Amino acid sequence: MTDPFPNNAPICLAVLGAGSVGTHIAALGVGHGMTVVVVAEPAAQESTAVRVWQRLGQLRSRGTVPAGEGASGALLVRSGLSAFPVDAVFEAVSERAVLKAKALTEVVRDLEPGTPLISCSSGIPVDELADWAGRPQDVVGVLLGDADLPSAPIEVARGRHTADETFTRARAVLTALGFEPVDVLDGPGRVAARVLYPMLNAAARLAGENAASVGDIDRLLSWCFGPLSGPLRCVDRIGIDTLVEALEQIHARTGDPSCLPCDTLQQKLAAGELGVKSGRGFYEYED
Repeated sequence: MTDPFPNNAPICLAVLGAGSVGTHIAALGVGHGMTVVVVAEPAAQESTAVRVWQRLGQLRSRGTVPAGEGASGALLVRSGLSAFPVDAVFEAVSERAVLKAKALTEVVRDLEPGTPLISCSSGIPVDELADWAGRPQDVVGVLLGDADLPSAPIEVARGRHTADETFTRARAVLTALGFEPVDVLDGPGRVAARVLYPMLNAAARLAGENAASVGDIDRLLSWCFGPLSGPLRCVDRIGIDTLVEALEQIHARTGDPSCLPCDTLQQKLAAGELGVKSGRGFYEYED
């Protein structure tokens, strides 16, 4: 099989979306010596750059990327991609279908055919994403696992029309970012979200019913989530808005009642208590 990046050619990535997932991917790319172009609105470009560099500092301190300024690639924050030939694009905008459709429809105008479009959707199947992009052969779906592991597993799915070469290039990019690609079958939520998100929804529902305190629910499930975590801390890390939107997407496509967001999640969403990103969710967080 042909090497997708011969002679150790430097990789240039684009990232659509500057939330927690987009910021994390951008920081990983820069930390692994890549050139990364983050697409953001002009008013948000300065703060986006600051958050990427902050995230890179966190990843270095945890050993997720090589330490030292010499290991850094380049970060560019721009309004579009028309002047930047890139090797792959990560779509990491909100899980709302209308926003993903807009992002994918617009970005293909500036891309060479064959450029992998890697969507970080946790609820929407690859085939739907591919229809919006208009290039079904170029779209691949992923869902990040634990973002702080030095070599984190990441599920990767192809649609019915994803080209073999595109899939190979996408997996190579993920490996270069330090992930361990795990091939899964396409579908709403695919594997990780279909298992994990209903569990998180159930934990939030029990917290709302005062079945146990937030801390005790997390302690009781620490055997599954780790001694320093738990399902409700996991919800806060994912982001309550992100979780609700993903659950809604899965529920709409499967009818699975366990994926109907519970009242507790909806109430926190309405109150702006989104988790780590807003400073308050099931727990409070300092800046």
